[in-house]
Amino acid sequence: MFVSKKHNHHACVLRAKQVVAERLSTAPTKMNENDARVLDILTRDHRAFGAYEIANQASDVVKKLQPNQVYRAVEKLTELGLVHRIETANGYILCQSTGTCSTPIFLICKSCGQISEAQSAGVEQAIDQSTRQSEFQPHHQYVEVTGLCPNCQKHNSAFICRSNIMMSHSKVLACFTLGVCFFAMMQPDPMIAAERKLDSHAHGVSELKIAQQGGAFEMLLEAPGEDIVGFEHKPKNAAQKNQVKAALAVFKNPGKLFSPPAAAGCTITLKEAEFETTKHHAGFHVSWSMQCTNSAKMTTLVIRYFEAFPAAEEIEIEAIGNAGQAALEVEKDMTRVDLSAVFGG
Repeated sequence: MFVSKKHNHHACVLRAKQVVAERLSTAPTKMNENDARVLDILTRDHRAFGAYEIANQASDVVKKLQPNQVYRAVEKLTELGLVHRIETANGYILCQSTGTCSTPIFLICKSCGQISEAQSAGVEQAIDQSTRQSEFQPHHQYVEVTGLCPNCQKHNSAFICRSNIMMSHSKVLACFTLGVCFFAMMQPDPMIAAERKLDSHAHGVSELKIAQQGGAFEMLLEAPGEDIVGFEHKPKNAAQKNQVKAALAVFKNPGKLFSPPAAAGCTITLKEAEFETTKHHAGFHVSWSMQCTNSAKMTTLVIRYFEAFPAAEEIEIEAIGNAGQAALEVEKDMTRVDLSAVFGG
């Protein structure tokens, strides 16, 4: 189950430690000091932690933990059945099952990053049947489902609108006509926006959302601080302050990052660029407005983002336009993305 804001996390930690002790009592191998430190960090929240984030949090103590040590630790903890890798979040989470964990189902909130683990005999039987019929030998069996947890459904109705309309293009147009979903999606609840993105981001991965209303486009970028300036905390000295300042200057000139076709007659202007920090994370939140005189020609986007920020490895693009919608992954070796199915026509 998803936890509420009033839940007793201390009780969760005690229960998790009890399950760990029970499983280790019959395990062929035991944990070492690094394994225990990684496991302790994973008990801090009901979300996925990336390897670099674990290393950063472990560095708060006297003895630092390097990323390669984290990878070795999570590999052993996974083999011991104590930790799961969440592919969608590119991170790791403590196993929440108190019994046998054979085919876990992970319910992943795309807003706050919270993850709930469930079990279903029916799902396991369906997978077993499919693999047998296909003569396929599975190595890992699990299901990842993304959506919104109960708390985020209350605070982020625009996201629910967007999730529902992805199933029907006619509903997309209706939603844009009403003018509710479009602007709400690009302007999330400020009370949860920073926590949502900073706590759930994956290093190396930036997220770009693009939404169209006629000739007007809104673009929203979320990027981990590690990828842009090399750290995820408040600037501690003048050099780090200058790094943040330089990065914000780049974001103020979006032509250095993304270029629409000249035939579309687009002008991009900055609305907001901020370096936001929480207790354990930091990242950049940037939004632009784009006006195009010929939006039907907005069929491609030239990507220069990786030239400006070499540490970035991927951009996950979610786009909604008059012609359709798409979810795209742009990797470092790609210089152009096709958006004709979303904005063209």
